[in-house]
Amino acid sequence: MDDCKKRFVIKVDPFLSKGEKGDKGDPGAGVELSLPLSSDDVEYNGETLTDVLDGLLYEDLTINSFVGSPSTYEKGQVLTSVACTWTYNKAIETQTITGVDVTPPTLIAADRNKTVVLVNISVTTILTLTADDDTSDAIAAKTRTVTLNFYNKIHFGKAVIPGAVNDAFVLSLQGELKANRLKEFNVTTGANEYIWFACPSAYGAASFKTNGFNGGLDLLSTFNHTNASGHTEEYSVYRSTNHNLGLTFVEVE
Repeated sequence: MDDCKKRFVIKVDPFLSKGEKGDKGDPGAGVELSLPLSSDDVEYNGETLTDVLDGLLYEDLTINSFVGSPSTYEKGQVLTSVACTWTYNKAIETQTITGVDVTPPTLIAADRNKTVVLVNISVTTILTLTADDDTSDAIAAKTRTVTLNFYNKIHFGKAVIPGAVNDAFVLSLQGELKANRLKEFNVTTGANEYIWFACPSAYGAASFKTNGFNGGLDLLSTFNHTNASGHTEEYSVYRSTNHNLGLTFVEVE
């Protein structure tokens, strides 16, 4: 049983006071301690009780969230700033936001949002939030990243056959920033209206299902499309074989 006992050592030197003189001797030696003791004055295995308790009660720092808003942009856009917000599970002592072509903002411990200055960014960029709590242990520092992505748009919808398949026509269709060609959408076409789909040729050849059946749209043309942000890239344009199809569910693969 004795092996299970924890032994603590009092570090403070006791203040010695003399007792009253007895009938047959000198004054006796007595010990006077000031209570309560500080946890810094008690040792366990070479550590102060303060350090032992801090270790037992320590809550690991967590970055709950780190968001750049918005985080997705169209190719051709040039960014000079982005609004960032973040949260922690506890109070922190220091924090920084860094990245390539990023001007690190001045942050105080209480900050949980900041407009971060960017140096004319037009390509995918990663921002890194680094935070530390009030411990002296460097391992306690935590990081979390947010990625600012630049994508092309895919375009889809219905239209009659235009005079020319050009920038204006593609931009007249619905658009969505995407890293690939995959898409599902519903469209209702009437007389002389066809289903259209356009995407960067770099996304690969598209295949289609319409109302669950393979096919329904064919490659019509490719051309160098300049988007609304001034970026130019080759696009592939697809059109349905038939018009006046009514409500149609389209799957692009």
